[in-house]
Amino acid sequence: MFNIMSEQFLGYYIIFDNGISMIFVSHSGSLIRLEEKKTSSIKLKGTNKLLLEYLLRNGFGETIKKEDLLRHVWDENNLSSSSQRMWQVFKSLKSKIAILNCPADFIVYTKGVGYSIENVHVSKLWYNV
Repeated sequence: MFNIMSEQFLGYYIIFDNGISMIFVSHSGSLIRLEEKKTSSIKLKGTNKLLLEYLLRNGFGETIKKEDLLRHVWDENNLSSSSQRMWQVFKSLKSKIAILNCPADFIVYTKGVGYSIENVHVSKLWYNV
C-alpha cells in the first residue's frame, strides 16, 4: 500500500540582502526571524497579516497600486477601507517587523505608483502531508 502525499502551502521564506532571514507562516500569521543560536517571532493578526501576505504573494518584482491593495486586502475581506487606514496598517506592520530587528524598508512605496517588495528574495514554502 502506498501513502499518497500532497503538498500544502505553508508560507514564505524571506532572505534580506544583508543575510537576515525570516519565515512567514500564512495560516497562523507567525513571523519568525531565523538566527544561528536562537529564533524570535511575533504573531501578526488581522489586517497586518492580510497585508503582508498579499504583498509577499503579489509585490515581489511588481508594483501594487494603492487602489488594488484597498480592494484585495480590505474590501474583499469585508473590512472598511481608506487611505488613512492603509497608512496606519503599514506603519503598524513595519513597527512589528522592526521588533524582530529586521529591516522594514523592504516594503517600498513609490509616490504616485504604489507598493512593492524590494531588496529581498522571497520563496514560497510547502510541506508534505
